[in-house]
Amino acid sequence: MKQMRVGTFSLGILLVIIGMLILFGGIKGISGALLILKFWPIILISIGIEILYFVYRNKGAEIKLKYDVLAVFIFIILVLISSGVFVFNEFMDDEVSNVVMGDIKSKAHSDIMIKEYEYDKADINKIVIEDRGNINIKQSTDNKVRIKTSVVVKANSKKVAEEYKENVIDIKVIDGKLLISDFNQQSLNKLVEIGEIDTNYELFIPEHIDVDINNINGSINISGIKNKLDIYIRGSVLKGNEITGDINIREGNGYRYSNINLDNITGDIQLDTYGDQITLNNINGSLSGKVQSDRMHVDELKGKCELSLNNCNFNIKYKEKIQQDINIDGQGSSVEIYIPKNQEGNYYLESDNYINLESKKVFKEDDIKVVEGDGSKVIEKKIGEGPEIKINLNGGNFRIK
Repeated sequence: MKQMRVGTFSLGILLVIIGMLILFGGIKGISGALLILKFWPIILISIGIEILYFVYRNKGAEIKLKYDVLAVFIFIILVLISSGVFVFNEFMDDEVSNVVMGDIKSKAHSDIMIKEYEYDKADINKIVIEDRGNINIKQSTDNKVRIKTSVVVKANSKKVAEEYKENVIDIKVIDGKLLISDFNQQSLNKLVEIGEIDTNYELFIPEHIDVDINNINGSINISGIKNKLDIYIRGSVLKGNEITGDINIREGNGYRYSNINLDNITGDIQLDTYGDQITLNNINGSLSGKVQSDRMHVDELKGKCELSLNNCNFNIKYKEKIQQDINIDGQGSSVEIYIPKNQEGNYYLESDNYINLESKKVFKEDDIKVVEGDGSKVIEKKIGEGPEIKINLNGGNFRIK
């Protein structure tokens, strides 16, 4: 009995055909994966011809066919990979597909450009920043606005990298507004060809110049300034400390991964957020707005607190006696509040779930009343003379510590 190994010859033929298809696709601008998918039945034809050839050549002899397992495995892998590439390019969003597939080939060359700019405070009444990179802002020691920028462009050719590094950042002054932007539409449209753009800004600014920031998927670090801030973030990380001035923070709806961390703020903070986590420490001002972030922690708030919470785990801690009003309304949110011992005030605390007195420094279990009909738990009590403290939760839990 003769043993004949089938598949080795077909594998050789297949490799020749694949090489020809990829070469043809490159010349004609057709996807090699698509061509392989269209012509994969050639594998079966080749194996069939190979079997018939061995049978015909050994006609009359008893033959045992043995298949080349490695060849069959390679056939299957090639078809699966081609199918995956084709499906990704065919059905995924064009922009996503282009960016991901282009990423493989578009980072062979990189170039960096560093520039510095300087402006007199007298010529600037507002700074507007629109960027997708990293921002560091500090106080200047004179009446100058100083900007240091760095741009790294990774592209599929050195020529493209050198060309686009000059066009990424646009800085100009119009009617007293210093405009800083890397939202260059031409560069964004060429993202597949460019591959990757990294921008970094370091700003030193005088006090009392308003600053507007619009940042996507970057990081913002602000320290030691005396300026009013209006910040709009989408998927960004915002850190700030030792800031004197009001801060307005807004987040793009649907960007659940933003993080906000502010320390030692002298000024009012207004929020409209959707991100992951907010941490505020030592706020010498009021806190207000709408919060749909997953978690929020506030430690030592001196001013008023007026918040609307939605699906948020909220924690606020007072070490010293509360001096200003608190008004919190929550939907699907849990609130944990640390109240100082002997805190005076006019209290109205309500939850349709439960009120947990983990500390009885201010209230006793007898202070919790059950509302007839809906079963809500309520503490309504006036203790001495103090601020209005009102917290109303619908679909959330309430802990007093």
